[in-house]
Amino acid sequence: MKPLLEQQDEGTPFAHGGEMGERIRRHDWAATSLGAPQSWPASLRNAVNLVLACPLPAVLTWGEQGTQLYNDAFMAILGARHPRALGQDFDDCWHGAFPGSGLPVHSATAPGVADNQRLFLARDRAPGARDRAPGDGQLTETFFTHAVTPIPGEGGETAGYLHQLFDVTNGALATRRLRVLHSLTQATASAATPEQCLLEATAGLADSGADLPFVLCYVLDDSGATARLVAATRFPPGGPDLPQRQDVAAGALSGVWPIGPSLAARLPLTVTDVQARFAGLTAGPYPEPITSAFLLPIGDGADGGRAVIVAGVSQRARLDEPYRAFFALLAASLAEALAKATAAQAEPPRQAALVELDRARGALAKLREQTSQKLEEANQELETFSYSISHDLRTPLRAIDGFSRALLTEQGDKLDEQGRRYLERIRAGTQRMAELIDDLLGLARISRASPKRERVDLSALARKVLGELAASEPERDVASYVADGLVVEADPRLMTCLLENLLGNAWKFSSKTARARIEVTTESLSGAEHVFVVRDNGAGFNMDYAKKLFQPFQRLHAASEFPGTGIGLATVLRIVRRHGGRVWAHAAPDQGARFYFTLREPA
Repeated sequence: MKPLLEQQDEGTPFAHGGEMGERIRRHDWAATSLGAPQSWPASLRNAVNLVLACPLPAVLTWGEQGTQLYNDAFMAILGARHPRALGQDFDDCWHGAFPGSGLPVHSATAPGVADNQRLFLARDRAPGARDRAPGDGQLTETFFTHAVTPIPGEGGETAGYLHQLFDVTNGALATRRLRVLHSLTQATASAATPEQCLLEATAGLADSGADLPFVLCYVLDDSGATARLVAATRFPPGGPDLPQRQDVAAGALSGVWPIGPSLAARLPLTVTDVQARFAGLTAGPYPEPITSAFLLPIGDGADGGRAVIVAGVSQRARLDEPYRAFFALLAASLAEALAKATAAQAEPPRQAALVELDRARGALAKLREQTSQKLEEANQELETFSYSISHDLRTPLRAIDGFSRALLTEQGDKLDEQGRRYLERIRAGTQRMAELIDDLLGLARISRASPKRERVDLSALARKVLGELAASEPERDVASYVADGLVVEADPRLMTCLLENLLGNAWKFSSKTARARIEVTTESLSGAEHVFVVRDNGAGFNMDYAKKLFQPFQRLHAASEFPGTGIGLATVLRIVRRHGGRVWAHAAPDQGARFYFTLREPA
């Protein structure tokens, strides 16, 4: 006997869902809280089709138990939990998954966006890992932005949640590594001697285990023939013995570091045979053995300033170009700090130190330029990716909405009233999902946009927006007042978006007020700070919930009272911050609301 989903019309049940579409068709759903597939509502079927069509890792949780269904891209995140996770209750699947390899869920039923959530994925499945054998068991640190979107059921209530994951690994790692370099600069700022500089540098890197599982500092003697260990971080007791002293020329032997070749090259040297040199060496926050390290030659030998830093490569990171660039920047920063300390210790070698400092600064500037170029390329790729995702997510929604409209138009007379209501709810749900996608993409674009400031007449702009709102609902009688002379130096496109959201909210939330009134004025606070005010006499809100006001998807009124996606005020906050300002609000239930914002004038 065919599985239940296969007994339906040929080609209908998730036919284009890849491996997971096939698994969903064959799964014994009668044994889950969802029940037999014949009883599934149209909203659930549409949501499953949306998940399967999504090119991002996505999982759908449905019902009070959070029964989960997911797409092919999500299998990499599940790891060993696949395929038994299909149809499993969300909490049962992910209980105890942290802090190891697991879904970065801040709450299974909390709409919103959580940035920089860390996962440890199997190295052959991590983003960008093309050269690993499947199932090698190694884990790689990755970061994702996790978006949770509510999915309406047949009656408009929230019946499930769509979880989508966006890979932000490169940006998260770059930010963390820049903090490491900043901490190093602060730790060595007051060093008065080369040895003090090296000791404080090693101590300053002690809290950077995720990127530097261990750090050793070797200083050469006056002859340059022997290296002495002066500082070390994060080595557990009982590990292999590290050489306290070693001959510089003994770099090819077991039990020593290749310090000689590193000094000869005067460049960071990669050591990939750490386990052959120090069997069983582990360090840092992860239990796996260390396999690679970098030797960073520091200084030019003047006044004992010649040293080598041995820094471990994280067991859970790919040794890619950005990671290599980080080690190069680390070496350049250490060289600059050591040159300053050498110059502070003795004035005679100051010229040599300045030469080294200039060389280090030149190398650092070049690396920064290369890093900036890579970041710019990454942002361009992200922009292209956003448009691609927009198209890929809208395609199934357009199909669902189009066929539903065709059914209503061409077959509507054959349906009873309940059947037509179902189709209308399907169309309303897909249109709401399309609106959410548009708002999320708009929010992402605003977050990346650099304001292009010019003179903007906020008074004229506010009157234009209010005029458009009045034209959209000519039956409403809303009194409005806009103060004259509201002029700022700002990005006109972003100011239009800001006023459309603030005035659109004022118009919406005053729709049930008999004599609605909206005002746009200005006030002056202490210190001559210029504050713009958008005021209405509408529904208002309880100030106990004001902290949630500017967070994505946080709504203080039910959708049945006032429609919306909960993205507008989050967009306002990001626009104001892009202009160096701040935004806040005061309100009371049924007494209207006042939104205040400032814009920092350009220098």
